[in-house]
Amino acid sequence: MRCTQGASIRDPFRRSLGFAIQWYECLRSDIDTCMDAALAEADSQVRTQAQGQAEPSPECSRILQQRCPACFGGIIFGRSLDQ
Repeated sequence: MRCTQGASIRDPFRRSLGFAIQWYECLRSDIDTCMDAALAEADSQVRTQAQGQAEPSPECSRILQQRCPACFGGIIFGRSLDQ
């Protein structure tokens, strides 16, 4: 392959592949941002509805739930030793 000046090109696909990877990363970032916003909105709606309950149930912060859903993803904060 040759460029517009007639010189040979060593790797003709490197630049286009780099642009494709950059575009893909931007797209993934946008998707992650939209997903986080949707999850935060759903959390706020659930908490608004849960405030009508007689007994408040403390929850872990969203960042802890994302880091380890097995430990912090439950409805109530903490567990008894029997569980």
